[in-house]
This record gives sequence, C-alpha cells and structure tokens, in this order.
Amino acid sequence: MEKIIYQIEVTADTDMQIKSIIKGMELNPIYENTITIEDFIKGALWEFLTMIDQHNESASIMGILTDSKHKNYQIKNRFKEIMKEKKMKQVDLVKLTDINKTNLSQILNNKYAPGLDSFLRIWAALEYPNITDAIYIEYVE
Repeated sequence: MEKIIYQIEVTADTDMQIKSIIKGMELNPIYENTITIEDFIKGALWEFLTMIDQHNESASIMGILTDSKHKNYQIKNRFKEIMKEKKMKQVDLVKLTDINKTNLSQILNNKYAPGLDSFLRIWAALEYPNITDAIYIEYVE
C-alpha cells in the first residue's frame, strides 16, 4: 500500500492537550505499548473519517425520508440481529428497557415501529449501535 506523508502544525495548547490525553491513555492497562503522538494522531484521524462516513450514511437515510419521490417506505429495525450478536435474550431487553414484553416483541419483529422513547431505550440497552446498523428503510410497492 502506498503511503503518503503529511506534515501538520499544531499550537502549543493542542500539543499539551494531546500529550495529556496520551498520558491518561497509558495508565489504562489495555494499552500494552507506549502510544506515540503519531499513533494518536493517526487514530484520531481514523475516528474522524469513520464519523464522517457514518454521518454520510445517516444523511442518506435522511435524504430518503425527506425526498418527496420516496413516499412508500417503512423504517425497520435490526434490533433482533444486534441482540443475537450480543447474546442477549428478549427477557434481558425487557428488564433493561422496561418495555412490556408483548410490545417489545412486536417492535423486534417489525410489526410496528417504536416511538422515540421506546427506540431510545432499546438503542441505549443495546449500547448505542451505529444508527445505520440499527435501522433501515424498506420500500413498499
């Protein structure tokens, strides 16, 4: 893979802030090696690019929702699949969300769309998965 070198310039305050964050990160036992400033900046850039990609994906969903040509659609969820990945049972989700098991079952099976309150409770209980992983649009003929 071809690599490109970028040179950046930061203020003394930004440098201090980066070094302070790195110092705090190195106290965490999950980081086995010393973190270099270069590694930190590469990681921060990767996170930023990922955030932009996720925003573009969710923006495309918003584009569909606001586009008058796409009137026949339903918003569906993938909560069931996310639960399966997390090895979570419906009874666990009932306890975490305090949503009635019948209503939760209907939401998980996409029988009806959850209201904002229920959606946020489920989303939080599933540890805030990427919104584009949690919902999708299905066109209705």
